[in-house]
Amino acid sequence: MSSRFGFVFLVALSLALACTVGFAVAPASYDDGYITYRYAQNLAAGRGLVLNPGETVLGTSAPGYALVLAGVAFVLRPFGVEVAHVGAGMFLLAMASLPVLLAGILRRLETRHPELTACMFALLAIPARWNVELMGCEQVPILALLALAFLLALSGHDLAAGAAAGIAGALRNDAGFAIAALAFALWINRRRIPVRFAVSALVPVVAVWSWLLATFGTILPVSLAGKQAEMEFVHGGYGTAELAWLLRSTSWAAAGTLGVLALAAFLPSRERRGGGARA
Repeated sequence: MSSRFGFVFLVALSLALACTVGFAVAPASYDDGYITYRYAQNLAAGRGLVLNPGETVLGTSAPGYALVLAGVAFVLRPFGVEVAHVGAGMFLLAMASLPVLLAGILRRLETRHPELTACMFALLAIPARWNVELMGCEQVPILALLALAFLLALSGHDLAAGAAAGIAGALRNDAGFAIAALAFALWINRRRIPVRFAVSALVPVVAVWSWLLATFGTILPVSLAGKQAEMEFVHGGYGTAELAWLLRSTSWAAAGTLGVLALAAFLPSRERRGGGARA
């Protein structure tokens, strides 16, 4: 399979799978998605970023994402497009882009068969029940932005990489952990602080946080306390609960194959093991 044909096939496959999932279940979403949708719908209708009109309370974990949904829905309102459709569309577009971004990352890392590996990822990940349940939520668009930031950083475009990572952090606060991890990786790899990346990433995050503080007096949702209370009933912690959810929504065969791909994809190429430069 030639590199150009493999890339075209990967794009076509990813789009076809995402469209199939969209036609089957969109714009249905997980309940957390509809909390953000309600905030976005009220904002698009001119009632402010609120769950209930007149109550200025931050109850969504993704206020930045709600701002984006509201903006797009407001522009497309003359065409009868609802916030739920915008959320589903952004989710599916991000999901389709993930295998393409993965192929680019693997190629930059000089791994074997990046397009083939990405095609297998697309077949296993896009139709997975996990993603169907999360339809319209912000996690996949944020993951796509972080993958784009990783690819841009590998290509030496620190300002653009920081901007992509910063937008992800502005959409949802806890994406900041991924930004910090990427900045740390760049620091270790280059043996110098990635100042351009860090500054570019901080700009959108600080802008949204400043607006949240001015509007709500906090950057943390009031629902955080409830989520923390839920952990008292979870044995093994939040990570264990998420893993159990993943295993319930993905077959053991698919989960195992994804694990093998994750390990095999980053094995050095024959040329790299031999010390030669790859064209």
